[in-house]
Formats: sequence, structure tokens, C-alpha cells
Amino acid sequence: MAEQTKTPEKPLSDEQQWQLALAYLRRGETSAHVLRAVLFFAAVAVAAMVLFQMRAGELGQAFLVNVASVVFSLVAIFCLVKSWQLQKEKAIERFKLFKAKDHDAAAIYDGVTNQLRGLQTRFWDWLAFWALACAILVQLAVRVTAAVPVAPLLPTLPM
Repeated sequence: MAEQTKTPEKPLSDEQQWQLALAYLRRGETSAHVLRAVLFFAAVAVAAMVLFQMRAGELGQAFLVNVASVVFSLVAIFCLVKSWQLQKEKAIERFKLFKAKDHDAAAIYDGVTNQLRGLQTRFWDWLAFWALACAILVQLAVRVTAAVPVAPLLPTLPM
């Protein structure tokens, strides 16, 4: 078995480095859009399911729980729209810089915005995730407690 000799790799040109950086950037933005789309449709589905199962004359604790689930779902949707808006603004600014062929300004801009807007979009994405998780957990908690009788779980005290 002969050893393979490695040929020394030549460094990438500036243009190739920018193309590679743009490709990674596009891949990251595409994955963020897919994640946001999944969360968005999950929030819509949870809100629709809860609204579909609500009864017209229903009042009391079940009604308040259902309203809370819908509110959490709407908060998740709002957070995702806010995150999309921030991402869109960032992409528009980056496009303007690349269109002007000002690569140095684009690099500086990306460094600053990745720290600021990246944190902002990440915050809104996580907030959306947790709001959706709360909507689902509230519904699960109500359904599980409604299905399990409380009396057998309580310890019997000797009289």
C-alpha cells in the first residue's frame, strides 16, 4: 500500500475567499429561515388547534388555559416576524455594500452586525421557541391533569 503524497494547497484568492464567505453566509441564512418557518407554522398550528377545540359557551379554567395557549402562540408568531424583519434589514444592507463592491466595508459591517443584530435575531428566535413551548406545555398539562383523576393520587390518611 503506497502512501499518498499530499500536494500543497495554494491559498485562495481574495475573490474565492469572498465567494466562500458568501456561500457560508447564504447557507446560514437559509437554515435560519427554515427554522423560523417551522416555528412559525407550528405556532399557527397550535393556535388553530386550540381555537378549533374551544367550545362556544366554555368558561372557567379551561377557557383561560386555551386563551393562554393562543396568546403564547401569537407571541411566538410576533417574535418570528420581528426576527425575520431584523434579518431582512441586515441582508439589504449587506447587499448594498456588495453591490458597491466595497468588500472592506462589508467585512466591517458584518463584524458589527453579527454581534448586534445577530444577538437580536437570536434573542427573538429563542423567545419565539419558548413561547411556543409554553403554549404546548400548557395544553399538555391541562389535558394530562384532566385525564388523570386526582383522588387516587392523594394519600389516604388513617382516621
